[in-house]
Amino acid sequence: MGNFYEIIQNLLSTSTINIAIVLITSFAISFFSIPMILNFTRSKNIFDKPNGRTSHYENTPTLGGVAIFAGITISLLLFCNATSFNGLQYIVASLMLVFFIGLKDDIYTISLTKKLGGQLLVIFILIFLGDFRFTNLGGFLGIYEISYITSVAISAFVFIVLINCINLIDGVDGLASGLSILIAFIFAIFFYSHKNTAFTLVSTSLLGALIPFFIYNVFGKRNKLFMGDTGALIIGVISVVLVVEFNEISASNTSGLIAITAAPAMSIALFFIPLYDTLQVFTLRLFKRKSPFCPDKNHLHHRLLRLGLSHVQTSIMLIAINLFVFVLSYFLQFFGVLALSFLILVIGLAISSILYFLLLQKQKQA
Repeated sequence: MGNFYEIIQNLLSTSTINIAIVLITSFAISFFSIPMILNFTRSKNIFDKPNGRTSHYENTPTLGGVAIFAGITISLLLFCNATSFNGLQYIVASLMLVFFIGLKDDIYTISLTKKLGGQLLVIFILIFLGDFRFTNLGGFLGIYEISYITSVAISAFVFIVLINCINLIDGVDGLASGLSILIAFIFAIFFYSHKNTAFTLVSTSLLGALIPFFIYNVFGKRNKLFMGDTGALIIGVISVVLVVEFNEISASNTSGLIAITAAPAMSIALFFIPLYDTLQVFTLRLFKRKSPFCPDKNHLHHRLLRLGLSHVQTSIMLIAINLFVFVLSYFLQFFGVLALSFLILVIGLAISSILYFLLLQKQKQA
């Protein structure tokens, strides 16, 4: 028995094998838990019911985020070495907190104030206990290292934005999960290239947990389910942790297989669709003198649906645009952080303008 234990420990000490085990474990847990979640939601009548602002027309089981949460947390706790990854307990604690917030919201619906309060508690845990924060602006406006107070303020703002922007784009089948799969995959490659095993494991746990959900969400038909606020908030918290480490590594190490010299702009490019969609929706709502949190149908995916695209076509197009912007930004890093960020904004405005004029043209032809 002792020899068997030593063999297992030796296998897990090989980072590539450990990464593969976490990926397979998170996938398996998520995959096999989804049918149980579907049965439970149906028996308890827990559905996302169609209303005036949704793009689905049938009662659909929610709580897909439970499978994502289980896949991520169990695989990390089993195979991530906590002694060499000091921040793991704070990541897991934050995930547990948003899990219960999201779960209650998916079942009973909770107020925006309570959700924001829970997110602020997560921010406190990650920044002040886990020390997950930006310490370097990577040359934005000529600024590199920043003070502790500035670091906390910028980190808190970015955390709030990222945690919520995934939730805001979760409006068509496969979009939020598909984009998150792309983001997790890119992060996994980046961290692996920099020999950062801990965050490669975090990335692959997210990747593995999302793939089964994506399959059920897009191709499920009678077994379709949504991730709900539970899943979106969990993805948001993991994304926050990954983007902080991405920027911190890039600021101190521009060598390696994937060299990032304009990390803040590259972070924006990686989350291009969620960030730009949130920006344009909030801007339009404020322009119309409405609350930025008042739901409407001005998201990019709503416009593509009105142009006649299906859910899958809409998701594929937006994911492809996100990938294009990231790849383009990677090769244009020599522009610098500010110029590249401005270019990314211009691309977003161009996409919005094209969709606006296509919809006008369609209305004229109707």
